[in-house]
Amino acid sequence: MTKSQAKNKSLVQNLPRYITPIYNGRLKESKFSKRWKTALIIKQGKEGCKEVNKFRPISLLEIGGKVLEQVMINIINHYVYSNGYMKENQYGFRPHKSSIDAAMAIKNFVERGLERT
Repeated sequence: MTKSQAKNKSLVQNLPRYITPIYNGRLKESKFSKRWKTALIIKQGKEGCKEVNKFRPISLLEIGGKVLEQVMINIINHYVYSNGYMKENQYGFRPHKSSIDAAMAIKNFVERGLERT
């Protein structure tokens, strides 16, 4: 292992010790840093293209805000799922559920109804 690899491994192992108190403090204070809400907007387009309608804006957010947002989503999802607040027939915005699952549920419902007649 090179010195650089050892340094990176050490950083990855120790980073949670420094980052966790920052995020816990933000959550306890119910504060989301203004810096984390501010996006850098850049226009992305094909290289050498000068047509304005070929460019699209991209917003780049600070990584700190993205990580805190994901932590909050995980906390909320854990609470919602562990306390049974999510209905079984809710397919949108659920992990491992899709529009195909919803279509199959409708198909099965219709088939059961047709069998009864």
